[in-house]
Amino acid sequence: MRRLFVCFALVACGDDARTCPGPFGDGDPNGHPDPLGATAGEARAGRIHAADLPAVASGLITWHDGDFVLANDKVALVIEDAGDSDLYDPWGGRPVGLARVEGGKLVEPNNFGELFILTGRSTVVTEAVSVVQDGSDGGPAIVRARGKLHPLPFIENLVSVLYNDKYTNIEATIDYVLAPGAEHVDVVMHYSSPRPDPTHVPSTLHAVMYTKRTSPSAFQPGAGFDEQLSGPYLALVQDDATSWAYTPGEGMLQSSLAASGFLGAFSTGFDIPACGTSERLHAKLIIGGPGLDGVQAAAARTLGTEQRVITGIVTRGGVPAPGVHVHAVDGGMAYLTRTTTNAAGEFTLHVPTTANVHLDAFKPGDAPGSAEVGAGSTAMIDLPAQGAIHVAATENGQPVPVRVQVLAQNPPRMPDKYGEKPIAGSRVYVEFPVTGDITLPLAPGAYEVIVSRGYEYEIVRQNVTVTAGQTAQVDALLDHVVDTTGILCGDFHIHTWRSNDSGDESLRKVAQSVGDGLELPVRSDHEFVADFKSEIAQLGVEPFAAGFGSIELTSMEIWGHMGVFPLNPDPTQPNGGAPKWQSWPTNTQPDAPFETLAPPVVFDQVRARSESPLVIINHPRGGRTTSTTSVSIRRPASPTRSATGTQSSRSSRCSTIRDGSRTRRATSPTGLVCSARAARCSRSARRTRTASRRHRSAIRARASSSAPTIHARSTRPRSRTRSATVTRRSAAASTSPRSSAPRVRATPSPAPVRR
Repeated sequence: MRRLFVCFALVACGDDARTCPGPFGDGDPNGHPDPLGATAGEARAGRIHAADLPAVASGLITWHDGDFVLANDKVALVIEDAGDSDLYDPWGGRPVGLARVEGGKLVEPNNFGELFILTGRSTVVTEAVSVVQDGSDGGPAIVRARGKLHPLPFIENLVSVLYNDKYTNIEATIDYVLAPGAEHVDVVMHYSSPRPDPTHVPSTLHAVMYTKRTSPSAFQPGAGFDEQLSGPYLALVQDDATSWAYTPGEGMLQSSLAASGFLGAFSTGFDIPACGTSERLHAKLIIGGPGLDGVQAAAARTLGTEQRVITGIVTRGGVPAPGVHVHAVDGGMAYLTRTTTNAAGEFTLHVPTTANVHLDAFKPGDAPGSAEVGAGSTAMIDLPAQGAIHVAATENGQPVPVRVQVLAQNPPRMPDKYGEKPIAGSRVYVEFPVTGDITLPLAPGAYEVIVSRGYEYEIVRQNVTVTAGQTAQVDALLDHVVDTTGILCGDFHIHTWRSNDSGDESLRKVAQSVGDGLELPVRSDHEFVADFKSEIAQLGVEPFAAGFGSIELTSMEIWGHMGVFPLNPDPTQPNGGAPKWQSWPTNTQPDAPFETLAPPVVFDQVRARSESPLVIINHPRGGRTTSTTSVSIRRPASPTRSATGTQSSRSSRCSTIRDGSRTRRATSPTGLVCSARAARCSRSARRTRTASRRHRSAIRARASSSAPTIHARSTRPRSRTRSATVTRRSAAASTSPRSSAPRVRATPSPAPVRR
């Protein structure tokens, strides 16, 4: 067990009284002028600028010009400056990105999410970030975040039952320490307590967020990809970029917590001494890559585990096979590592010295290959020959976006611990070619190909036999059988990998939307305002879809989840200008109170925005969020004005009544109308949807007596149908000249949505 270094600064004042130490000091506000210029045997710390921050394809990274960087000649960690922060931890001074270093540049940066550095239920309200040591003396480089401890707002309701103490009168620093030549950063906590008695922290909670941005599950040595944490470290793995591992400063990870992209575990507790200062190693952040093998090899070197190297090549019919995963397990089937073959089909793996190694090679569409290596150091794997299926989907001779599914009787599957992306049922592929054209490599055999474009089109199904070396042709001539003239299909609850609970790439999400006939894909990531405009443009599907911004306010199960639509992203504000449902201390107001706001307060703030948004109560019958329905659908105090101009203080409700073949509609006082006709379409959708069951609710919103009627059919996937409750501002407010909210029209202009 690592030692706990404790130093007391005690000044006697009579027999009973003593003066306790004050706050910690800060270092240099800027640090080394050339922090990326470290050579072998050096480490540096200083501010990093925009020209030195590499682009990240996902667009998710939250680092900015003027943040701090720790770098040597191998790895780099970027630490946010003090001030309002993006994502869930609202305070600066935390890691916001990492990468390997080559030639003085950050290369292959990780698609980094969020790391919480906790003392019990609390973290540091960062008042200042500075450079304590810039590395000029040849020693470690150190960046410090300083402030007082305070409960982390978004999880306070969930973890306060585990820790009685808030520790709010204890000063603390987070010191990030990088030594020359190291592949890891030490996270060291310092505490300054004014308390007359020692403070016991019963356990240490280690937690990360947005874990699905890199792989479906986190990696653990021996267990493979598994979110039930128990072991020396976890790793977040990105095949084509830098990956990283987290190991606690003391003890092992145990008693795992995993929910909605939040991944946590506990290690041993500790004591903060009375009226004194203390230092404690909280964790090590190990940086390596690319992929799993790179980071687990770095972890082995950091933790002192001996390894040997296995090299080899994967071929198909004697031809090098690139992009193939090669998995290594030992004789007892403990998962060891994996890598991806390069353009020449070559691979390198690092395994424990004494491991009895078995290799499995896999790529979607392939039959797996394997090799027994045992105690050896080389291997060759030859995969079976392949054929292919080529799909061309058209409507009236013109290519259109579609969903393509390929099903097999017994498709090959790897064990969950191998970390391959999951795919449902007997599917080999589920793809969304926006041009309607795609070629899919497959092992020889019999397959069923299903081509669809949402509920408005007949499904095309074709049985295909794939022969090695041949390409089978599927021409999908789509028949548009449901007339939806003047109606647009919208989904107002779409998550991407910007949400903590989703690993769906935003480009693929848009391709999926247009392939399923969705014309209004509304991005509703948790706690972040964003839209799909750039993805729609990048895919070139403007004739098929229009993007609108929104958000899902979460309240972490306190009083429910709310969609707010439409919103315009503001990149100058934290989380794209997200409305706040909590208030908390800041670096400029460290003594400000912490408060979870009541729903009427939040809704009033939301409705006062220039976009004049709707508030949509998401999954109102979902457990603890049920109470939201009765709270949120009522205007707080002032009466509302209906579409006809009459005053009403009644709740805005929307109901659909089905009575045999007849359609009856119930109209709310504020002009909100439900359409049973769209509900019937949703039943048709559930019958024809083949990839998954889709939840569809129907609303018809009339903004004013002269505005066109909008039919929007929500396609949020659900295991069973649930209704949604919607609250709307008055028609007078929604049509105010001051409103900058985009108007959704039945026929968008100037670029009409293609039917």
